[in-house]
Amino acid sequence: MNKKIIALLLLALLGIFTESPTKAVDTIQKSQQFSLENYANAPEGVPIKKGMPYKEARQILIKQGWQPNLEGKPNLRDRSVKELFDLGYEEIKDCSGTGEGPCRFEFINKKGEVLVVVATTNGSKNAERFVRNWWIEKKTDSDQQKSSSNIIQEGRYWLGGTDQGLEIKGQQYRYYDESEIETPWKPIAELQYVKKGVVFDGENYWCLSTMLAKGQRTSCSKNGW
Repeated sequence: MNKKIIALLLLALLGIFTESPTKAVDTIQKSQQFSLENYANAPEGVPIKKGMPYKEARQILIKQGWQPNLEGKPNLRDRSVKELFDLGYEEIKDCSGTGEGPCRFEFINKKGEVLVVVATTNGSKNAERFVRNWWIEKKTDSDQQKSSSNIIQEGRYWLGGTDQGLEIKGQQYRYYDESEIETPWKPIAELQYVKKGVVFDGENYWCLSTMLAKGQRTSCSKNGW
């Protein structure tokens, strides 16, 4: 880099640092906002992070154009759901009464995409919830307006190459292994419907065991076996 370019860069930096504090802050905020908007509009992401307070994540999402999805009735028979709904969280759909009490929240944007956010208490005594995972469900017709819990098939799902399994029955699911040690049932609302016979739990893709060809050895992916 020649001396002339270096001199110009130094002058530019000097101009930034000699701005008034208010103008400098405005410049930084505009830069951050621009970056956040770009990230929000990226096809593979939304501007929230795992572990952040749900209340904070909600404010960010609404600021970026996501609105509570009012389609589908929340399970107000559940005490946690009723409490959250009464607090103004209209996007709440359901909660699990076990473990960290994961809850499913839904938002929708102008494109008709539905953003599902799962938040848990993380053992917090004050019941504050924190983001665990999220995904976007595209819904384009009346059939797709149904909750993903209505189109996930019952049965046993496998990862492939391990002894781990996931069992779905009714509106619940649980994990198991070859020793048949079973974990507590959880609400199916925590699972993402990917395609027929494939679900995603936030970490792994699970494929319906009955769709695996006899003698075939492979691993489950978002495309199936």
